[in-house]
Amino acid sequence: MTLAWALWVLLLALPLSACGHARASEAVREAADAYLSSTPEDERIVSPAWLARELAEGRGGGLTIVDIRARTDYANGHIPNAIHVPFKSAARAATLERLPRGRPLIVVCKSGHTASMVNSIWNMLGYQALTLKGGMRGWADAHGPIEAAETESRR
Repeated sequence: MTLAWALWVLLLALPLSACGHARASEAVREAADAYLSSTPEDERIVSPAWLARELAEGRGGGLTIVDIRARTDYANGHIPNAIHVPFKSAARAATLERLPRGRPLIVVCKSGHTASMVNSIWNMLGYQALTLKGGMRGWADAHGPIEAAETESRR
């Protein structure tokens, strides 16, 4: 699915060249080519079981979990310590400034499909994004811990 989303991003860039923005279109094409040609066999996807183990064994400190679902979905329950970045703001400069470079970003949505799109974009921009396979549905099926917004406000 990540390949399909990367190609979708490329299609969005095509009108740029028609408007005389060939340089911008070429930059997007080069970034997409570099991303697609370096995609490992796992296609930058992690399983809920792997993430649960990393968190339970204290190795989650090197990860940033980014939940891109709607604010209400995030508030109703998310992976502990996940930050909220609404999907529509994933490529905004202010959002990108908040994200750490040089450490994995675990991108979470409802099912994994939308996270794969953001994964592609962030990887093309130089971040180390990974998609949580199955999203929050997969996380719930694996019985991973869920934190609600009310819990956060009591900290």
